[in-house]
Amino acid sequence: MGVKELAIGISIAKLLSEEKKKKEEKRELVPVIINRSNFYESNVVLVNESGEGVLKEASIITDSSDLIIRLVVDGNTIVRKFSELSNMTTAVEYFMVEETAEGYYAVHFTEIVFRSNLTIEVTGPENMKVIGMHVYYLINRKKKS
Repeated sequence: MGVKELAIGISIAKLLSEEKKKKEEKRELVPVIINRSNFYESNVVLVNESGEGVLKEASIITDSSDLIIRLVVDGNTIVRKFSELSNMTTAVEYFMVEETAEGYYAVHFTEIVFRSNLTIEVTGPENMKVIGMHVYYLINRKKKS
């Protein structure tokens, strides 16, 4: 075996060793829960996460229907007004918008799987009151030793 072949063999062995280490790396789904209520903000980021995971549920309830909802899943972006989404609610499983009995406006997302990133952002008028916000998702992280 020549020097060139030996160098190639060593490089391949190193690559295989690195791949084996990556596969052996312990990972776990880590729960993240965010709850906030009774605050004023015109731009609310419910989730802005990089990595792999699943959004179990996210909700925001505000005093305004003048909302723009921005959803980004793995680089794919959807931007819609509350009124546009209310027409789609019955046709799509992963979100729902509604006017509550108390006269507030709610946006709910459920069971969204993401591989590289997830962002949910709600923009409303200045001094928009957020009655409540709840987010629960699982993110794939390195397991702590």
